[in-house]
Amino acid sequence: MTLFKPLGKVGKPFIPLFLLSLLCACCSSCPRWDFQETITCSPYFNSGRIFLPPTNPLREVELEISRGGNGTEMYLNALAFTFNYETSNLLMTTVEVEIEDELFIFEADLFVGGQRIKLPADMTEKISLALINQQPVTIRSGRFTNCITAEGFAKALAKLDKIPVGYSSIP
Repeated sequence: MTLFKPLGKVGKPFIPLFLLSLLCACCSSCPRWDFQETITCSPYFNSGRIFLPPTNPLREVELEISRGGNGTEMYLNALAFTFNYETSNLLMTTVEVEIEDELFIFEADLFVGGQRIKLPADMTEKISLALINQQPVTIRSGRFTNCITAEGFAKALAKLDKIPVGYSSIP
Protein backbone atom coordinates (compact mmCIF):
# COMPACT_ATOMS: atom_id res chain seq x y z
CA MET A 1 0.00 0.00 0.00
CA THR A 2 2.98 2.34 -0.05
CA LEU A 3 2.14 3.15 -3.68
CA PHE A 4 -1.07 4.97 -2.72
CA LYS A 5 0.08 6.37 0.62
CA PRO A 6 1.46 9.65 -0.82
CA LEU A 7 -1.99 10.37 -2.27
CA GLY A 8 -3.63 10.45 1.14
CA LYS A 9 -7.34 10.15 1.79
CA VAL A 10 -8.26 12.83 -0.75
CA GLY A 11 -6.58 11.14 -3.74
CA LYS A 12 -7.69 7.52 -3.15
CA PRO A 13 -11.24 7.92 -4.55
CA PHE A 14 -9.78 9.16 -7.85
CA ILE A 15 -7.60 6.08 -8.45
CA PRO A 16 -10.40 3.90 -9.94
CA LEU A 17 -11.55 6.82 -12.08
CA PHE A 18 -8.00 7.37 -13.33
CA LEU A 19 -7.53 3.67 -14.16
CA LEU A 20 -10.86 3.57 -16.02
CA SER A 21 -9.98 6.64 -18.09
CA LEU A 22 -6.57 5.14 -18.88
CA LEU A 23 -8.22 1.91 -20.04
CA CYS A 24 -10.71 3.78 -22.26
CA ALA A 25 -7.94 5.85 -23.82
CA CYS A 26 -5.95 2.74 -24.76
CA CYS A 27 -8.83 0.91 -26.46
CA SER A 28 -9.40 1.53 -30.14
CA SER A 29 -12.99 2.28 -31.01
CA CYS A 30 -14.88 0.16 -33.49
CA PRO A 31 -15.97 2.04 -36.58
CA ARG A 32 -19.69 2.61 -36.93
CA TRP A 33 -21.89 3.85 -39.72
CA ASP A 34 -22.70 7.54 -39.36
CA PHE A 35 -25.68 9.33 -40.92
CA GLN A 36 -26.07 12.93 -42.14
CA GLU A 37 -29.03 14.51 -43.89
CA THR A 38 -30.01 17.85 -45.39
CA ILE A 39 -33.76 18.47 -45.56
CA THR A 40 -35.04 21.61 -47.32
CA CYS A 41 -38.37 23.07 -48.42
CA SER A 42 -38.07 21.29 -51.76
CA PRO A 43 -37.33 17.55 -52.13
CA TYR A 44 -35.15 18.38 -55.16
CA PHE A 45 -32.57 19.83 -52.77
CA ASN A 46 -32.78 17.13 -50.08
CA SER A 47 -29.83 14.81 -49.65
CA GLY A 48 -28.22 12.46 -47.19
CA ARG A 49 -25.27 10.22 -46.74
CA ILE A 50 -24.07 7.34 -44.62
CA PHE A 51 -20.38 6.79 -44.15
CA LEU A 52 -17.95 4.53 -42.37
CA PRO A 53 -14.95 6.54 -41.18
CA PRO A 54 -11.53 4.86 -41.17
CA THR A 55 -9.98 3.70 -37.92
CA ASN A 56 -6.56 4.58 -39.38
CA PRO A 57 -6.68 7.32 -42.08
CA LEU A 58 -3.12 6.51 -43.16
CA ARG A 59 -4.05 2.95 -44.25
CA GLU A 60 -7.83 3.01 -44.70
CA VAL A 61 -10.41 5.08 -46.54
CA GLU A 62 -13.86 6.34 -45.70
CA LEU A 63 -16.70 4.52 -47.46
CA GLU A 64 -19.59 6.86 -48.27
CA ILE A 65 -23.01 6.27 -49.79
CA SER A 66 -24.79 9.47 -50.87
CA ARG A 67 -28.43 9.88 -51.90
CA GLY A 68 -29.76 12.97 -53.62
CA GLY A 69 -31.20 14.26 -56.89
CA ASN A 70 -28.79 12.10 -58.91
CA GLY A 71 -29.76 8.89 -57.12
CA THR A 72 -27.58 6.77 -54.87
CA GLU A 73 -23.81 6.81 -55.37
CA MET A 74 -20.90 5.21 -53.51
CA TYR A 75 -17.53 6.87 -52.93
CA LEU A 76 -14.18 6.07 -51.36
CA ASN A 77 -12.58 9.06 -49.63
CA ALA A 78 -8.88 9.16 -48.76
CA LEU A 79 -8.42 11.46 -45.79
CA ALA A 80 -4.62 11.50 -45.53
CA PHE A 81 -3.02 10.66 -48.90
CA THR A 82 -4.10 10.48 -52.53
CA PHE A 83 -5.09 7.37 -54.45
CA ASN A 84 -2.78 5.95 -57.10
CA TYR A 85 -3.79 6.79 -60.66
CA GLU A 86 -3.42 5.01 -63.96
CA THR A 87 -0.46 6.26 -66.01
CA SER A 88 -2.57 6.24 -69.19
CA ASN A 89 -5.45 8.19 -67.58
CA LEU A 90 -4.91 10.47 -64.58
CA LEU A 91 -8.64 10.41 -63.75
CA MET A 92 -8.88 6.62 -63.29
CA THR A 93 -7.63 4.27 -60.59
CA THR A 94 -7.77 0.53 -60.00
CA VAL A 95 -9.96 -0.79 -57.19
CA GLU A 96 -10.27 -4.35 -55.87
CA VAL A 97 -13.38 -5.47 -54.03
CA GLU A 98 -13.49 -8.87 -52.34
CA ILE A 99 -16.89 -10.19 -51.28
CA GLU A 100 -16.55 -13.50 -49.44
CA ASP A 101 -14.28 -15.44 -51.84
CA GLU A 102 -15.12 -13.52 -55.02
CA LEU A 103 -12.70 -10.82 -56.27
CA PHE A 104 -13.74 -7.92 -58.53
CA ILE A 105 -11.05 -5.73 -60.12
CA PHE A 106 -12.13 -2.63 -62.02
CA GLU A 107 -11.18 0.92 -62.89
CA ALA A 108 -13.08 3.71 -61.18
CA ASP A 109 -13.39 7.47 -61.65
CA LEU A 110 -10.83 9.43 -59.66
CA PHE A 111 -11.88 12.98 -58.81
CA VAL A 112 -9.49 15.88 -59.36
CA GLY A 113 -7.25 16.15 -56.32
CA GLY A 114 -6.90 12.37 -56.11
CA GLN A 115 -8.67 11.85 -52.75
CA ARG A 116 -12.13 10.71 -53.89
CA ILE A 117 -13.22 7.76 -56.04
CA LYS A 118 -16.72 7.21 -57.42
CA LEU A 119 -17.54 3.51 -57.65
CA PRO A 120 -19.56 2.16 -60.59
CA ALA A 121 -23.28 1.56 -60.02
CA ASP A 122 -22.99 -2.24 -60.33
CA MET A 123 -20.30 -2.34 -57.61
CA THR A 124 -22.38 -0.06 -55.39
CA GLU A 125 -25.21 -2.58 -55.69
CA LYS A 126 -22.96 -5.61 -55.02
CA ILE A 127 -21.27 -4.05 -51.98
CA SER A 128 -24.59 -2.87 -50.51
CA LEU A 129 -26.23 -6.25 -51.02
CA ALA A 130 -23.25 -8.05 -49.45
CA LEU A 131 -23.31 -5.78 -46.39
CA ILE A 132 -27.08 -6.21 -45.98
CA ASN A 133 -26.51 -9.99 -46.06
CA GLN A 134 -23.72 -9.67 -43.45
CA GLN A 135 -21.04 -10.88 -45.88
CA PRO A 136 -17.43 -9.77 -45.40
CA VAL A 137 -16.32 -7.03 -47.80
CA THR A 138 -12.72 -5.91 -48.33
CA ILE A 139 -11.83 -2.95 -50.52
CA ARG A 140 -8.28 -2.24 -51.77
CA SER A 141 -6.88 0.61 -53.83
CA GLY A 142 -3.19 1.42 -53.87
CA ARG A 143 -1.87 1.69 -50.30
CA PHE A 144 -5.36 1.52 -48.77
CA THR A 145 -7.12 -1.62 -47.53
CA ASN A 146 -10.47 -1.66 -45.72
CA CYS A 147 -12.41 -4.48 -44.12
CA ILE A 148 -15.92 -3.04 -44.14
CA THR A 149 -18.13 -3.83 -41.17
CA ALA A 150 -21.71 -4.83 -41.89
CA GLU A 151 -22.78 -4.06 -38.32
CA GLY A 152 -25.37 -1.29 -38.41
CA PHE A 153 -25.27 -0.97 -42.21
CA ALA A 154 -28.83 -2.14 -42.95
CA LYS A 155 -30.26 0.23 -40.34
CA ALA A 156 -28.25 3.20 -41.67
CA LEU A 157 -29.21 2.41 -45.28
CA ALA A 158 -32.90 2.19 -44.36
CA LYS A 159 -32.62 5.61 -42.71
CA LEU A 160 -30.95 7.00 -45.84
CA ASP A 161 -33.69 5.56 -48.08
CA LYS A 162 -36.39 7.37 -46.05
CA ILE A 163 -35.14 10.82 -47.08
CA PRO A 164 -37.71 12.37 -49.48
CA VAL A 165 -35.73 13.12 -52.63
CA GLY A 166 -36.95 14.62 -55.91
CA TYR A 167 -34.90 13.20 -58.74
CA SER A 168 -33.44 15.46 -61.37
CA SER A 169 -34.39 14.91 -65.01
CA ILE A 170 -31.06 16.39 -66.13
CA PRO A 171 -28.48 13.65 -66.77
